[in-house]
Amino acid sequence: MRFRTVVALFGFLFVTQAASGTVITPGNFSSKATVETFDALPVGEYEGALDLNGVNYAFSPPNYRILAANPANYLCVSGNCLGNNASGAFWTITLSSPVNLVGGYLSGAGDNLVPAFTDITFYDASNTLLGSIHPVSVNSNASSPSFFGFESDDEPIKYIRIKPNSGPFVTTLDNFTTEILTPVPEPSTWAMLLLGFAAITLLSGRARSRSSTANAPGTPS
Repeated sequence: MRFRTVVALFGFLFVTQAASGTVITPGNFSSKATVETFDALPVGEYEGALDLNGVNYAFSPPNYRILAANPANYLCVSGNCLGNNASGAFWTITLSSPVNLVGGYLSGAGDNLVPAFTDITFYDASNTLLGSIHPVSVNSNASSPSFFGFESDDEPIKYIRIKPNSGPFVTTLDNFTTEILTPVPEPSTWAMLLLGFAAITLLSGRARSRSSTANAPGTPS
């Protein structure tokens, strides 16, 4: 009975940790991270989703804008940024190649300069929830956009969903950053590798010892 309880407890911990992640800061990204600034896109309003460098930015309603930095209404980190054009728009960002870390900068919008709040959720390729950040405060009356960042502790991140839940609405996304981490072997993997090297070394030593004995003078054939 105790054994079953322990097994069930470990199973619960595994399931709990499988959908988990860590809130991160800009300093968690390395120089290898990919940053989309949207600066190369012409300012204007467009229909449909935006496909850019292996990332799909979809909106509901399905329209988007490329905006130039304008502190009176919305904030970009610098240059241009991506925005929606409807109050309460729901964003879905789909990555063609899943990543371990994502982040970016959000800003509130419109003439109403009170803070807005939004929820950001992160999913793997099977649409399993990895974690969320809520609420994120976004305010166009601030001195800079609000940063959000997330690192998955388990499966890579495939989908990011941004949904306003109060205030005016999220209007801009800038410097969307992604990074794929080089896998680090687990301690058990290192142990297996060391045991494997030790076994090869032992077998090689025995083979050399047998060869030396066989070739020694006076050794019967």
